[in-house]
Amino acid sequence: MRVARVITRLNRGGPARTLLAVEPLLAGLGVRSRLLAGEPERGEEDLAPEFERAGIELRRVAGLRRPLRPWTDAAVRRALAHELDDFAPDLVHTHTFKAGWLGRTAVLRRPVHRVHTFHGHLFRGAFPGPAGALLAAIERRLARRTDLLIAVSENVRADLCGTWRVAPRERTEVLPGVLLPDCTGPATALERAEARARTLPALGPWVGTLARLTKVKAPLHFLDVAERVRADRPDARFVWVGDGDLRDRFLAAVARRGLSESVRFVGWQPDVRPWHLALDVELLLSDQEGLPLALLEACALGIPVVATAVGGVPELVRDGVDGRLVPPRDAAAAASAVVELLGRPAAAPGERGAAPSMGLSPLDHALRLHRLYQRVLAAPAVAA
Repeated sequence: MRVARVITRLNRGGPARTLLAVEPLLAGLGVRSRLLAGEPERGEEDLAPEFERAGIELRRVAGLRRPLRPWTDAAVRRALAHELDDFAPDLVHTHTFKAGWLGRTAVLRRPVHRVHTFHGHLFRGAFPGPAGALLAAIERRLARRTDLLIAVSENVRADLCGTWRVAPRERTEVLPGVLLPDCTGPATALERAEARARTLPALGPWVGTLARLTKVKAPLHFLDVAERVRADRPDARFVWVGDGDLRDRFLAAVARRGLSESVRFVGWQPDVRPWHLALDVELLLSDQEGLPLALLEACALGIPVVATAVGGVPELVRDGVDGRLVPPRDAAAAASAVVELLGRPAAAPGERGAAPSMGLSPLDHALRLHRLYQRVLAAPAVAA
């Protein structure tokens, strides 16, 4: 089986980290893959060297970038078509909106099966209302030439099939992301103390986010919440682990609001486990999500979380058990939830019970994906 995989960029996010874990296992199942990827955005760590070290066949597609650029995107589509014709795959699997659009509209010399994964969607929260509706309309047209649409959570699937009518339910499947072995199982109190000593000053309880510094993750709203929390808990400290296109605006806002002593920015960290474990509360205030890898990790490690009830997050975080769910862009509700969790005694490992089993092991993910590929290839390809 030959599979060409197309992704807009290999930044340190859930889609790329999942591919990095799963591709070598798919090779063991008889899948020969070629990964076609574009370029990361400013401030994003590029994982391409890690893919190359893992022996994954990778081709860069010049000009494939996240922003819509009609004057260059046509050339990128032609370049993708050339790469796909050269590889002659049985199936093309696309990830993320831009790669999904260009990869599924590339004109090829022979019919090919197409699969697309929604790691979330941009129809609500990422753009003003009319733009989100336009993106949904585009995805609706693209779905007509796609054999199977994969969603990372049931809520994302419900949005695709119900709210936005992108595709009928029978042409969709749910395949959650990968929970990597180094972030499975609750940590002991001793390990958490050692992680704090390695990463953050001992002073004060720490509240943090592990995410890209980009609009959909709401980093400036994170500062709104930080200000409100400190009004009740002046000892609270905050940290953002990650980087992205809003880094300059974020750091300028920290200085302008007088938060330099209480808010830290540490950029990307190669080992995220100690950063999760160092936190008293993990905070994710995204406007939209699929099934965020950071929360998969935090819940598996037993870290209390406050998160917006968007996308697949309510399937992962049990409100009142693993933490608190709050509405998007409600700083008062988020701050109140953080203060509440900071006031609770620390739970002993396993005291809250097992977290929902949402993340798959890399092997389980690879096996389920391989079965989906076999099912798709057993039927005629839909018309492109």
